[in-house]
Amino acid sequence: MRIFFFQAKDGNFGDDLNDWIWQELWPELPRGQDDGQLLIGIGTILGIPLPPGDWQKHVIGSGMGYGEVPVRDGSWHVHAVRGPVTARIWDLPKEAVAGDSAILLRRLPAFQNAPEQRRGVVFMPHLSVVNYARWDEVCRRAGVTYLDPRDDSRRTLAAINQAELVLADAMHAAIVADSLRVPWRPLITTAAISTLKWMDWSLAVGADYRPSKLRFSCVSECLTHWATRLAGRSHQIEIPADLPHDEAVALLAAEYRDYRSRRGRMGRALDQVRELFWRAVQRPLRALRDSALTRAWDERMIDRAAEQLRRLASEPGHLSDAGRLEAATEKLEAALAELKSYRQY
Repeated sequence: MRIFFFQAKDGNFGDDLNDWIWQELWPELPRGQDDGQLLIGIGTILGIPLPPGDWQKHVIGSGMGYGEVPVRDGSWHVHAVRGPVTARIWDLPKEAVAGDSAILLRRLPAFQNAPEQRRGVVFMPHLSVVNYARWDEVCRRAGVTYLDPRDDSRRTLAAINQAELVLADAMHAAIVADSLRVPWRPLITTAAISTLKWMDWSLAVGADYRPSKLRFSCVSECLTHWATRLAGRSHQIEIPADLPHDEAVALLAAEYRDYRSRRGRMGRALDQVRELFWRAVQRPLRALRDSALTRAWDERMIDRAAEQLRRLASEPGHLSDAGRLEAATEKLEAALAELKSYRQY
């Protein structure tokens, strides 16, 4: 069986959990066998290109948010999906909703007992900003521990488990924290943060997703934010805070489907132009991050961002409903058991 997940060039915390969590949850996992079986687990990976081949595809806790809506045929075995928005987009019954499969971390022996005392506040930015932002320096000035999403996922996981509060721009920092019962607060650094995928998970477990928009940490990050919008890479959707659950799900699913259906030939041509623009601006924006030209502006921006982060670090965090989280965990366990019993497994 092959495990499919998004593999960032330098690593990314949530995706990298796939590299070892399934083996620990399923020690007898026949990983690496060329048997035509593909496990699609942690990540917003429903809709991104699959590896070439004639696969039997097994979905456990994955979600949508990028790419085309996959056409389901007899090769798809949907054991569970991440949340109600994914289920609505894919025309699945509500019974298919379980939660993000990273939740299963709480069943590993290493996390059965919480630390005697948790200390300190940690912050993890979204992978898309780390090359353009100065959040490491912001955290240093704010007295917050900076977690680079590209670092070793096991070490990062241990740091989250020891913290008393997680400030999460990266969604899987929040999912892992919530699963281990570490309070968290959702933040937004960039337009690239997906409202759909955050709400897909949070609605599944009864979490409260009301993110705080962070100040920019430097000029490079600010310009990258606007370049992200111009390049059509913004994934922000305005959702009224008092919108009922079912209406929020319907709105998010409709926005996603409408965007895909509106593309057409002209839409694809525009996507190509935007992609060329995005490729052209990445290198100069990265260079600007450490440029002397913007140093004075950057210093002011870092100080202001640190002041805001320090304030957020002093405010209480959130946790999902304990009963909903346990139900999600049990549903994901049942989905994994179903996969284990599939054919020769």
